[in-house]
Amino acid sequence: MDAPELKRKVLDLLHQQPFRDPRTIFVTDAVAPCLRKVYYSRVFGMMKNLSMIRGLRVHEELLAKLAHELDCSYEEPVEKTVDGIKILGRIDVLCDDSVIELKTSRYPDLREEWILQVNAYMGLTGRETAYVVVLYGEPDLRVYVHKLEYDPEKFTAFLDRVRTLSESLRTDNPPPAQRSKLCNYCEFKPLCKNEKELLRFLGERLENR
Repeated sequence: MDAPELKRKVLDLLHQQPFRDPRTIFVTDAVAPCLRKVYYSRVFGMMKNLSMIRGLRVHEELLAKLAHELDCSYEEPVEKTVDGIKILGRIDVLCDDSVIELKTSRYPDLREEWILQVNAYMGLTGRETAYVVVLYGEPDLRVYVHKLEYDPEKFTAFLDRVRTLSESLRTDNPPPAQRSKLCNYCEFKPLCKNEKELLRFLGERLENR
């Protein structure tokens, strides 16, 4: 084995494979800030980043222990079919009266996608209360807990995003871009900047099916 071969193996392990099935939408995909980025990742695959890996490590360290302390279940799968679309999720900690999600961040503030995510879990499980536990700060780790109540309007908005993403995957038509400062760091930025070329490429794919 040489260094280039080892590098290829590591990159292969970090690469998430494409998953184009429009009949299956994950909760985390539907609540992401940019549905167009999710569309591209579902069509082309994408690389995991350090933030994702750090989050997985935190889950491995805390979830089972926290669930045991609270007498709740953890990594609880949830599934519901709406308009022929299977919605799949995995709740960090599910209790009789609430859902709990663990997040890592530089700051304790809630992100909109986290709010949509736990609200979706509440809607899918019939819970009325959710807690978002944010682990933040470096080098000194701190914890902040946000308490949220179920919002039916946000659940309706979530289902609309599920339908939008599913339809985009079904028709090979990317959703509208949701422009933000995060665009500068997106691995799919070149595709967004060359939409005409992308649409031509997708059109050729449809013709060759």
